[in-house]
Amino acid sequence: MRATQSVDRISDALEALADAGRPLGVTELSEQLVVHKATVSRLLGSMERRGLVRRADGGFLLGPALARLAATAVAELELGDVCRPVLRELVEVTGQAAYLTVPHRGSVLYVEQVTPHGGAVPNDWTGRLGHLHCSSSGKIFAAFGAVEDLESILTDPLPPYAARTITDPQEFRRILPQVRRRGYATSVDESENGLTSVAAPVLGPRGEVVAAIGVGTATSRCTPHRLAQLGAAAVAAAATLGRRIAPQPTSSPVAVSAGGH
Repeated sequence: MRATQSVDRISDALEALADAGRPLGVTELSEQLVVHKATVSRLLGSMERRGLVRRADGGFLLGPALARLAATAVAELELGDVCRPVLRELVEVTGQAAYLTVPHRGSVLYVEQVTPHGGAVPNDWTGRLGHLHCSSSGKIFAAFGAVEDLESILTDPLPPYAARTITDPQEFRRILPQVRRRGYATSVDESENGLTSVAAPVLGPRGEVVAAIGVGTATSRCTPHRLAQLGAAAVAAAATLGRRIAPQPTSSPVAVSAGGH
């Protein structure tokens, strides 16, 4: 069976189960899909192992994994809508490209990006995945506990992508407490030569880190003082977005220091 055919059949099966609103057995589902019973049985078995369907009353219903995926998709869509004005304000304050990222399966997913009008437009990363260990957003997610099974990701050595990529997992771990204390993370010639970025955590309704707001600029134009300014601007923007997502507690675990990078 071709991969595209498998995807089509999975999609058809999920839609049939959703439309039915009750458990469907293998025979009934095979008749609806016009697919042999043995094929449907194998398909449902694979989907069940992944939590896409579950057994109930002699048939199958949609599974718990779909609820998680749907919740994540809706949250990211809503977050993208809410964050655009905040990103535009951050671009006006810094004069640099601003973006929103979320953790995604051990990587960094770029959800939204806003670039300055009339300025040099960097690569549009919207919808792309970035590497955890060499991006400022990735450091935020690692430092604030937003990455599941972080240790399995920190293999030795970490792959290099630019001149200053951190390749030693121990060195990467050592910077995480500093990120937590300072309240923002930096990446200087780590993900791409000539590119510097800063990112700050966006807190959800329970104080958990749900996203990061970042700013990207050319390393040649970024002094330590300028880097600290960008970090403070990112922290302020992230706090604004957090308040728009949900009311935040009066005390926050994120502290900001203007020194160092």
